Amino acid sequence: GNMDAISPKSQEPENAIIGDKLLERGKYIPLYGQAVAGRDGEFVLNGNELDRILAPPSLTPVRGAYAVTVSGDSMEPRYFDGETVFVDPERRVKRGDFVVAQVQTKENGPLLGYVKRFVRHNDDELVLTQYHPEKELRFPHSSVVSVHYIVLGGQAT
Repeated sequence: GNMDAISPKSQEPENAIIGDKLLERGKYIPLYGQAVAGRDGEFVLNGNELDRILAPPSLTPVRGAYAVTVSGDSMEPRYFDGETVFVDPERRVKRGDFVVAQVQTKENGPLLGYVKRFVRHNDDELVLTQYHPEKELRFPHSSVVSVHYIVLGGQAT
């Protein structure tokens, strides 16, 4: 009778098929970055993809998700040179979060990406911190293009 319809046995084959489809369909996202970083670990974020890599499951549904390669050691021991970090551009950023900030410091200059820790962003300025050496970076609000949340590392396999 009705009990059969919800017994685990009749569900099993269908679940297996759905799982397989999802695994195959993993979403590839762009990886940005460059080999040589600037003094503060900044890198040119000009839309040149280094690669396309598989997004961690938590980012699969997120529109516009991307990854960046960390340049330099300014965020050690949190993030290391050459490490990949995954970015969720839709998530709201709060104090203490790790972020990729896109900043245009010179008029018509390149878009620079900074992997840093978020302090605050208001009408005047964006304030970020780094670990190594420990210091604060400040950018006028007008030069800030975006500030995006970094999903915790270690999720990519």
